[in-house]
Amino acid sequence: GIVYDNQLIGSISLLNPDDDLLEAEAGYCLAKNYWGMGITAEALSAILDYAFMEIGFKRIHAKHDVNNPNSGKVMKKCGLKYIETANKPLALKPDEMKMCDCYEILNMNHA
Repeated sequence: GIVYDNQLIGSISLLNPDDDLLEAEAGYCLAKNYWGMGITAEALSAILDYAFMEIGFKRIHAKHDVNNPNSGKVMKKCGLKYIETANKPLALKPDEMKMCDCYEILNMNHA
């Protein structure tokens, strides 16, 4: 979870890990009251460090609803590169398809 001032304010995780390809999807959500404070970028950066340095993943991908461009800003701030816009399910609503901007980062590009 994402904790701020001893309060649980969101979640972040590595979803659908593929041990053969050494990759996973990063997914996160944060309470609206805490948007714009850099908290999500800090959490995403930490999970990327964990994925690449501790687990040894080679690639992390992520996506966000096109109607939530601030999530894309978080991804770019953490070094993920835009790949495509496509109709995909979101992590929190896997049965619902949404137009999503898709990003990725490779281990060698992670600072």
